[in-house]
Amino acid sequence: MQHELGFQVRRAWLWLALTLGLVHCNLAWAAPVQVRFSVLPTSVAISALQYTVAHDLVLRDALRRRGAELQLVVSKRKLSTIADMGAGRLDVCVLGDVSMVRDGPAENVTGVAMLGVVVSSVIGRDIAQLSQLAGKRVAFTPKTIGEQALLRALAAAKLRESDIKPVPMQVAEMTAALARGEIDAFAAWEPTPQQALKLHPEYTQILRHESALILMLGNDFMARQPELAKLLLGAFARAHRWLAVDGRNRYKAVGWALAASGAEDNEPLSISVDEGVGILRSSLLDVKGLPMLSNSWVGARGDGQRLFAFLQATGQLRPGASWPQVQAHLNRRLMDALLVTPAVNQLDEFRYAP
Repeated sequence: MQHELGFQVRRAWLWLALTLGLVHCNLAWAAPVQVRFSVLPTSVAISALQYTVAHDLVLRDALRRRGAELQLVVSKRKLSTIADMGAGRLDVCVLGDVSMVRDGPAENVTGVAMLGVVVSSVIGRDIAQLSQLAGKRVAFTPKTIGEQALLRALAAAKLRESDIKPVPMQVAEMTAALARGEIDAFAAWEPTPQQALKLHPEYTQILRHESALILMLGNDFMARQPELAKLLLGAFARAHRWLAVDGRNRYKAVGWALAASGAEDNEPLSISVDEGVGILRSSLLDVKGLPMLSNSWVGARGDGQRLFAFLQATGQLRPGASWPQVQAHLNRRLMDALLVTPAVNQLDEFRYAP
């Protein structure tokens, strides 16, 4: 009798162990698909848009129903985001048009929407004209839109890089360095130029340049998870509408961006919420046609091809690069299809986490 009872107890424990093992396996099998989404905290306008998407409960619920979730990857200052997409470490990111044109074809990504513009400027001390940059110490952050603004300034003045004294520098250090006389000018993106001019009205904005912000999806991600890619596109379109419909939404989004701006060794954005909202409006909401990737940018002799020609003329493209190669990695049809059926894609259903 005791032997039989012992056997039944052992059998019960064995059954429990097997059950727990199966549950554990099922949990492992049911692990959600991670949609890896790069967030750039150093640009207040695009960061506000990205964190709006990150707070989107409509997106979160839709992903959850499909066994997926959004994984935020905060871009570090030295992270090569588009290379990470090409290597399959990221699925979604927002970068400037130069990255798309220069690196998109090689890194196997596709530009699917234009989300806004980012303004970069060359700011000078005791410099009133572009030609006066010759021989001057000019700070810039390599491989950023700030460097592109500097190259535009040099081209406009018919100067070469060897005609100036380039000073590689992080953007957060530029205003103080200019005030101390360590440099004569700098090239950076907003809000740094705006802040410098506010603190030092005697400085001069020598050049102002706008770069388009492109939403990029990894080609492998789109092939592997086309439905999830469509949900992400819808979330960006919905975020644009939510930011446009009510000024209070813009303040909330900028608040999210400023709160997260110091993450991952990035310098915190030292601007007020009001200043951030102003930049958000001018960079995203005042730009017509967004978030569509317009034909005037994608088509022949459009803004994209003119950018390609500038990069080619300044030696920034790979040997053998061509504009048709870039066009093959631009797809405006995906966003266009979403926008014509807003109800189906829940573009006007606004539910955001606090």
